[in-house]
Amino acid sequence: FQAILSLQNNNTFNDDQSDYYYQFLKVKTAIQYHVIFNTNCAAELCNKTLVPYDLHEIMGPRLPEKIYFMLSQGAISPQVVNNLLTGVLMEPPPLVDSEQYRTIIQELLNVRAQTLGLLSSVLHEHIRKTEIVTIPWFNPSKHITVPHMHQPFLAQLRVKLSSEDIKNELKRQSKLPSDVSIAFILKLQANLLSSKTTATGPVFSAMEISTPTHLEKPIKTVEDAIAVVLYQGLEIRDYFSLETNNVTVYGKALSLVDEKFTNEAMVIIELLRTKHLDGNKLNTTLAPPSTENLVSEKEFTLVSRVVSLCSMKLKETGWKGPIDLDLMGFNSEVKALYKTLRNLLEILLLRLYLTNKTKLPPQDYIKVSLGLPFFQESNTAMGIVMKQYLIGRGQNISIVCPNCEDIRNDLNKAFSFWEQIVKMVDYLCSEGAVLDEVAKQFKNANTFVNEKRREFGEIV
Repeated sequence: FQAILSLQNNNTFNDDQSDYYYQFLKVKTAIQYHVIFNTNCAAELCNKTLVPYDLHEIMGPRLPEKIYFMLSQGAISPQVVNNLLTGVLMEPPPLVDSEQYRTIIQELLNVRAQTLGLLSSVLHEHIRKTEIVTIPWFNPSKHITVPHMHQPFLAQLRVKLSSEDIKNELKRQSKLPSDVSIAFILKLQANLLSSKTTATGPVFSAMEISTPTHLEKPIKTVEDAIAVVLYQGLEIRDYFSLETNNVTVYGKALSLVDEKFTNEAMVIIELLRTKHLDGNKLNTTLAPPSTENLVSEKEFTLVSRVVSLCSMKLKETGWKGPIDLDLMGFNSEVKALYKTLRNLLEILLLRLYLTNKTKLPPQDYIKVSLGLPFFQESNTAMGIVMKQYLIGRGQNISIVCPNCEDIRNDLNKAFSFWEQIVKMVDYLCSEGAVLDEVAKQFKNANTFVNEKRREFGEIV
């Protein structure tokens, strides 16, 4: 304010005030020429008179109308778009900082580069060639390049499902269109492969699941769009092979899990692939909570982390139970993974729209987005409740955690989830897809859980 007042009175301002002055002009320009949607869903300036020639330095380069539409509908998050426009992927600090969290955000750069490549490859060359760097909060002077410009998988990524494929599979599984999910796609793919396989092997060539005539037809329904996005997401994350269309070891492992746990099980697989799921302590400057000299500390920690991915029915009041530092730190890693996977799926949807692969009514794009998984990660409540049970406080959980509405059923669901994950990890171990040490921890943890269940019984 003083900088502007000085300029008004003396037509001058001090050097140390110049930053405030130029910031004021940027804000003033952004307000005076802000972008709106007209009644035809086209983006334009509210004020079209005397538009500054360098307005793009304030607003950024103009993007395709479809991107503005998807943002306005809430069908996609602005994060990936902003990364492309600014050339910066900022890494803010988590709620609980740890060495494991700092490592996982570096390992997720590959997925984030793929996501950026999906979008930048269908935009103007100027944006496509924008260099993007990530800046971690713990070392702001270190700029790490995100290699989004050269993504080989893009050449093999295309629509491989027809509307007829999806319709037939819905009928075969006795599902409604709203039931399209990752579990549905896994079964659909297995059925497609089995129907095109003889005793001597596959009868289709690589990249041939649907016929060319199928591929030429635009996607016209919400369930078809969700199915294609999920299919492509599974391809990119190597649950299906891009080269042969076969289900990989990760896809087969995910298929072993009950469909109501598929999304959480996929997160477990992603954590295992990045070597971020075990019972080891977090490397953090903050002291972890005491486990009361528990002999099986690693097993205790591993079980609570795994089941913390399960949601609980909670009362609409503030949390009044214990706070667990280890689970909060682990949840920070899970949150980063959820956001990364969610961005990938949203940008796959946007790419289909930008490349005219979809022909949906405008109001249906938000329905597709809402039908995609990984929108919100669970909190740590289930992990905290499980810890209370394992240390023998099961009958007092409703007192210790008064926010929980249905502890008995939620705990039974958590035990069921744990059993499913153990089965999945056993398979991955047999295929050499997890570290022997981690597989041993899961085996020991399962023995530990079964002993405690026999000792304490069910919650009354």
